[in-house]
Amino acid sequence: MADVNEPGTLAAVFCRSPYAAARLLDVDTRAALAVPGVVGVYLASDLPDPLLRMPDFAAAPKLEPRYVLASEHIRFLGEAFAVVVAESTEAAADAANLVEADLQRKPAVTGVLAASGATAPLVHASVPHNLAARHRRAHGDVEAAFAAAAAVAEVKLELDRVAGGYMEPRGVHASPALGGGVVIRTSTQWVQGVREAVIRTLGLKPDQVAVVAEDVGGGFGPKAMTYPEEVVLAHLALQLQRPVRWIADRSEDTATSAHAHGCIVRLQLAADKDGKLVGLRVTILHDAGAYLTSPAGPAENTLSHLLSAYRIPAFDLNLHIYYTNTVASGFIRGGGREVGNFAIERGMDRLARQLELEPAELRSRNLIQPSELPYSTGYMAPWGEITYEDGDYPALLAAAIVAADVEGVRERQERGEPIGVGLSMCVEACGLGVSEPAIVEVSGDGDVRVIVASTPNGQGHQTSMAQLAADTLGWPMDRITVMAGDTRLIEGGTMTAASRTAQEVGPAVVLAAREARNRLLEAAAAHLEADPSDIELGPGGAHVRGSPTQYLPLELLAPEGPVQAIATHHPKGRRHAASCHVSVVRIDRETGEIRPLKHVIAHDVGLAINPQIVEGQLQGGWAHGVGYSLLEAAHYDSEGTLLTSSFLDYMVPSAPEMDAELLLLPHSSNGVSKGVGEGGTIGVPAAVAAAVDDALWRLGSKDGTSSIPITPERIVQLLASSEDGL
Repeated sequence: MADVNEPGTLAAVFCRSPYAAARLLDVDTRAALAVPGVVGVYLASDLPDPLLRMPDFAAAPKLEPRYVLASEHIRFLGEAFAVVVAESTEAAADAANLVEADLQRKPAVTGVLAASGATAPLVHASVPHNLAARHRRAHGDVEAAFAAAAAVAEVKLELDRVAGGYMEPRGVHASPALGGGVVIRTSTQWVQGVREAVIRTLGLKPDQVAVVAEDVGGGFGPKAMTYPEEVVLAHLALQLQRPVRWIADRSEDTATSAHAHGCIVRLQLAADKDGKLVGLRVTILHDAGAYLTSPAGPAENTLSHLLSAYRIPAFDLNLHIYYTNTVASGFIRGGGREVGNFAIERGMDRLARQLELEPAELRSRNLIQPSELPYSTGYMAPWGEITYEDGDYPALLAAAIVAADVEGVRERQERGEPIGVGLSMCVEACGLGVSEPAIVEVSGDGDVRVIVASTPNGQGHQTSMAQLAADTLGWPMDRITVMAGDTRLIEGGTMTAASRTAQEVGPAVVLAAREARNRLLEAAAAHLEADPSDIELGPGGAHVRGSPTQYLPLELLAPEGPVQAIATHHPKGRRHAASCHVSVVRIDRETGEIRPLKHVIAHDVGLAINPQIVEGQLQGGWAHGVGYSLLEAAHYDSEGTLLTSSFLDYMVPSAPEMDAELLLLPHSSNGVSKGVGEGGTIGVPAAVAAAVDDALWRLGSKDGTSSIPITPERIVQLLASSEDGL
């Protein structure tokens, strides 16, 4: 957005609370208004009445609304209470520093344990015990299963909060449109969601709001939400009738964009004497932050992915969501799937050790077999019972173990190398199960325009959708242009998220391209007096097969302009992809450093439209997973101050962490494309933690790791405690 240089663009800078919890008593803007170049300073009271409030992401209890500018209550560090608009960013920033807010500081609640305490201060005065929502999914007779079990493994796990860590911080550019309305350019994964939020919040008509997302520099989930800044800038552009731009710096973005994780997990896993799973009990405490933006999505993703690839005949899964004085949490790569997967796979490792079985052997005894698919898990989601459609989970496990040379790792361990190997299985729910449109236009000169509603931010829409259109039309790819992320071009559709592009957007493109081709063939058949099946069609025109002299230029088939076909794909629910991750790590006994040596991902992608994109998605997913496992933590202190707001403190993987050998084993089970965007991430934390525990165990530490990220300090402590025990 910083390079959108529309003449007359004003700069906006938000005034944000330095406290995590406070009451806003008064705001003095006089000094700020006196700064040369300042156009205005706007508070909640300057906005339309009633106060502008953010719409809910999903239907859920939300007892107190979130206003686009705080008017009385401050609930997290960085919450905006004013916005300064000036002729330049420098003038706006200078003026923002002169805005004086009278804030009555209050005790802050940080961390889900503190929030769930009976005597904790309330984030929202009307919410007892800070409990935002509860979700429970149960199946079978859990009590009987545990009563009859021969072995029960218990784990307690903690997952630190994580931030998006994308390259491009959020930014918004809003400008008044000719003839009324507003055009919003924003760094988002969801142009339709931003448009709907602006329409609903400002009371505008649909044809008055357009949203465009061009070349988004990474999203990973936090940008699949709508934010107050998008609504505020749309309002200012309309009120001032001038373009207005806001660009967050890294610290501002990290403090105000959605985080994820912040969970405590208590898990019990029961098995019979042969290691066959009989029951699962789980309770998860989840940190929602100051506002409930999407309780249903992460809850279902987390709870359903506790089942992984195993037969679990009885389960009782519970997730409790608590408010805290931190930025609201949402989806980040994995979208909660990685939390559920981490929990069940760490439980499997604990159970394997208890039963004195190799982790792979325990998993092999419990994997759903290909002959059992489709397999109903017993998990009832709001959209129906979750059923795994197809796949070969044992084949994924076997392939990954061979590729990782687990037998060779064991031999190296016997020779005294401080290394460990760990694995995890994963069945990933892909897609959103919602309808998706596409448009294909074929012009008389042979050029093709493909328009999709999904908003790309690194997934390769322009390449993969062009491939699908080219294959369906029988056209060369260099004649095809893909346009995306612009609500002016196409109605409907939804975000880029949930590993859905190939699975839900791709079929819409195929349907539209097929319709466009059929229309051209029918037009050619009428001109050439031939059956459509006998006609050859291409960018140059059409002719009857075997009679190239009967050539009909394409422009004659589209005399009134491009032939346009609009199609909508209606998926029948979500599909499931599967993967097996095997990780090999080395531990430095002196420093506690964990060095990934090898990581294998065997992933069932179904039909790979573009193998290079599949590989890139798995590589990027692995990087995210390594970050979750070893580095990333969005830390707040007890007063709610974010201590890791920049890349100086918030650590993300770099070249040393990515130096491991990465082996990708795409496994195609059928001709249907499956999700791959998050499969490279979901299984990584459990596999890495298992590998670290395996190395620690052989170095004498019996405690193992129970939280991520796993830091060198923690490794040193565990090794020291094992030496003390000796």
